[in-house]
Amino acid sequence: MGLITKLGLIGLACLAIIIGALGVRAAYRFVFAAKATPISILVPGNVAPEVQEWADPITALSSLTDFQKLSTLDGTTRAVNPRVKKILYWLYIAAKQGIQPECAIDQAFARNGNVASGKSSRARAQTIANYRTAELWGIFTAEALPRLKRGDAVQIVRGTYVGQFFEIDHIVPVARYPQFANELANLQLLPQSQNRAKSDRMGGVEFEKLQELQGQH
Repeated sequence: MGLITKLGLIGLACLAIIIGALGVRAAYRFVFAAKATPISILVPGNVAPEVQEWADPITALSSLTDFQKLSTLDGTTRAVNPRVKKILYWLYIAAKQGIQPECAIDQAFARNGNVASGKSSRARAQTIANYRTAELWGIFTAEALPRLKRGDAVQIVRGTYVGQFFEIDHIVPVARYPQFANELANLQLLPQSQNRAKSDRMGGVEFEKLQELQGQH
């Protein structure tokens, strides 16, 4: 009996042992269909995660930033606040797709007709400022992104206010000037402690913003 024949018989014997130990189907998977087991990668809280989002961010932003739709929201219940968080989410998704936030807002405004409005430039500037603040606070984490998409509360994970939830503040207090309750240009991100301390008081920044808002109408 030749060497090759002996090796072949040994191989068949080993295969028979595997089949006997694992069963025919398990042995088939073991020998012919072995695949690498997928692993889950945990994303640290201060690292921007990769996200899979099939919806078009510009379409979403176009709806969320539509001035006409915003004007129909109930200002007394601060219904606009969740929208600001959703806008942050979709700006992040746009950035992940290679669309800079400034360009994403411009495209959204072009689609919903806001470009023709006199208040578009100030709304754009404040929205981008909010996005940059969110970046500094590190809120775009794997845990926070689904909450932002729903418009829910999200915690700050970097900087002085770590652990606090950020809130949507009306720069010009809605209690005094309810007509500006749903203006994107009047909405900023503040840590919870700062927002509560600010209350409805108005100082130089608030009066400057008031003049700005009154001038855009």
